[in-house]
Amino acid sequence: MPEIGGALKDASKLTVGELALARIPTPLTGKDADTLDGHEAIYFKPQLTEALFRANTAVRGDVGSWQHPETLNDNDTGSMSYAAAVNDEVDVVIDRLSYVTQYRHYGHTSNTNLNGRFSLQAFMGGHWLDIKTGIIPRQTGNWGSWTALTIPAYTAGIRLKCTTYDGGSRIFMELEMKA
Repeated sequence: MPEIGGALKDASKLTVGELALARIPTPLTGKDADTLDGHEAIYFKPQLTEALFRANTAVRGDVGSWQHPETLNDNDTGSMSYAAAVNDEVDVVIDRLSYVTQYRHYGHTSNTNLNGRFSLQAFMGGHWLDIKTGIIPRQTGNWGSWTALTIPAYTAGIRLKCTTYDGGSRIFMELEMKA
């Protein structure tokens, strides 16, 4: 278990702020469970589910003026969430440290061009790190396919950030993430 302020704490219950203080090892691959030393158990579960991603309402990030952040993960494809300028951010706090590997989003026909760009970031080791870049808002009112993240992550926070603003390519009706 990570040590937080001198005390051991169940890593599955860390808040985003506590993640900055936690020393969590990198994910393991191909290790037999009999060879684990106890610190690696965090990496076998929990995996992020769509329901867990929707459990906490999205909020405006540290920077910018993202419009209607609360509708980004509300399980309602009829409600609009969008960037108003470059560097606008919207954050989703996940109730427990979770493994995430893919995302998809629901678009809108008001996205009339392919010029806007967004990145997904995960809060890891006290920093927001890119896990997928170059995301273009869909121009259709439907779900995109589940897409693998460039860097799968263990995180308790996800951020969607506008990296290239365009008024004709900025709307997300819904965002979903899962393992």
